[in-house]
Amino acid sequence: MSSTRRSWCRRLGAALVVVPASGCELPDGTGIAYETWHDYPDADLPPELRLVQAAILAANPHNTQPWRFVVSPEVIELWQDTERDLGAMDPIGREQVIGLGCALENLATAAPGFGRSATIEPYPDPDAPQLTARVGLATTEPRARPLADTIARRHTQRGRYLDAPLSEHVEHALEELLVDLADVELVLLQSSSDRAAFRTGTIAATKAIVADREMNEASHRWWRQTESEIERERDGLTLMATVSGAATRAIGKLGKGPDAAKTGQYWIRNTEGPQTTASAFGALVTPALQDRSTLLTVGRAWQRIHLWIAAHGLCAQPLNQMFERRDRELARDLAPDFGPKLADLVGEHGQLGFRIGYAWDEFGPSPRRPVDWVVAT
Repeated sequence: MSSTRRSWCRRLGAALVVVPASGCELPDGTGIAYETWHDYPDADLPPELRLVQAAILAANPHNTQPWRFVVSPEVIELWQDTERDLGAMDPIGREQVIGLGCALENLATAAPGFGRSATIEPYPDPDAPQLTARVGLATTEPRARPLADTIARRHTQRGRYLDAPLSEHVEHALEELLVDLADVELVLLQSSSDRAAFRTGTIAATKAIVADREMNEASHRWWRQTESEIERERDGLTLMATVSGAATRAIGKLGKGPDAAKTGQYWIRNTEGPQTTASAFGALVTPALQDRSTLLTVGRAWQRIHLWIAAHGLCAQPLNQMFERRDRELARDLAPDFGPKLADLVGEHGQLGFRIGYAWDEFGPSPRRPVDWVVAT
């Protein structure tokens, strides 16, 4: 064992001994970086800002939170924050637009409860491509809307899922959720052979991403290691929201923590283990790959599905590694590998992959930036 490795192991062992009494725990979902989850809906905010608050709690790729809002009582504009992109992990910008669609769905789901109707106009200005949507607000009688109460309870669960089949009604219920969202098809893989193929492809794609230095470093850019970093940035992926054993979580006590290469190896290990346990895998598929308005609809569909899943005692996690490698192949004109694999599994234009099941172990939410950080003044 090298002296560097011996030093690392000694530090990790020491951390494991002192963690219970250290008084220096990483955030567990209750600190300042998580206030938006617990404050929603903030009665001190006007209705239009409560809708922004709902949007902030949406799913999004790598918790990049790629949004900005321009707000008035009559209109909310959703702008794409291109500085919060995933770089080589999202080379055609597909995932970022899907994340913006998730925010739109949360906003539209929450609006009736605050006495507003929401009319969404996607990409209203050809001369301003970052203006993703304009949402017109009209005053109505407040009314409850299904799934709105789940907005602050929906979290991505990256832990182990039970080895149990889905209830028979789940697939039909999820399909019914999407009947008003044109051009988005749900593919649910439940047979043992289909699940094995998706799992094997996801593991292989994760290894390919980690081996691709540019992709792996682009992913690592959004890794938040220490408490001060989490509170300062309030975005990205954290140990407390990621499936990790006690030893891995203890790394958070060590200060700087692992580099991109080491984190990549943890990712592979978790993908080979708990993060590909599932009752089913699935995908959202569209007629074309890069139509921006359709990608927004994919995001709306995923957010709606995830809210329903959370409301019915299930859990879910996006698994987009094969999709990200497919996009990398297209952007770099590489030999096609994961594109054909995806086409065989889910169809030619798969946009978002995921797993669904029943949580064996659960983890807390990811940090969120507050309303005043994302609203233009």
